[in-house]
Amino acid sequence: HKNPSVIIDELLKDNFGYLVYQEDIIKFLQQICGLSGSDADNVRRAIGRKDEARLQKALPDILEGYCSKSDKPRDIAESEAKEFIQAHGFDIIECANTALSALQVKESNDGHIAAIASEETASLYGLEIIEKNINTNKNNTTRFAIFSKVRNLPAKEVKMGANFILVFTVKNEAGALAKTLNIIGMHNFNMRNLKSRPLSSLMWNYYFFVELEGNINTNEGKQMLVELGTLCDRLKLVGTYISK
Repeated sequence: HKNPSVIIDELLKDNFGYLVYQEDIIKFLQQICGLSGSDADNVRRAIGRKDEARLQKALPDILEGYCSKSDKPRDIAESEAKEFIQAHGFDIIECANTALSALQVKESNDGHIAAIASEETASLYGLEIIEKNINTNKNNTTRFAIFSKVRNLPAKEVKMGANFILVFTVKNEAGALAKTLNIIGMHNFNMRNLKSRPLSSLMWNYYFFVELEGNINTNEGKQMLVELGTLCDRLKLVGTYISK
């Protein structure tokens, strides 16, 4: 997605050029327009509340800051800033899920707000679809999981489609994570995904969630767990599933 100027593209490069979060509005106002933290937050609130009077009051400072940052003639830079502001004059509010966001739009009965949801959800709540296929990543998918209170390990002979997830922690020292991944590789399990989450109790320590292809209920899988157990401070088999 291309924005009116290169400096905005650079600011939003991690979002493929799109303004996605409220923090992005703050970044634009502070890093490009030179507003203070409190002034930037006031403008963000004004955008969310459609407070035109407050926006018009802040506009000269926004334009002045943007023009100072830009290397283009003032009239062109000012036009760029106005185009970007007008294109993104709305607030972004997160919901627990898309169905709830659509329900909030229906219950609000406010024609100025919209939700990102499926066509089925729009049909369910009687909402008009403004635009389809807005996702920037065509391979983006949502995964759902069903959890059981009892462990359901696949039979030892199952090979095709078997997957499992481990969670573990390692010591905060050089090479600790690499050693665990080497053990996984030596037992011929292919890693599909690796994510980390910080430990709330200890700074600079993390939980690691790893999703692996293969059957954990085999001699190879059991031996791998034994070896990981000698290296990891904590280790748990979160669950198994069969992919189709």
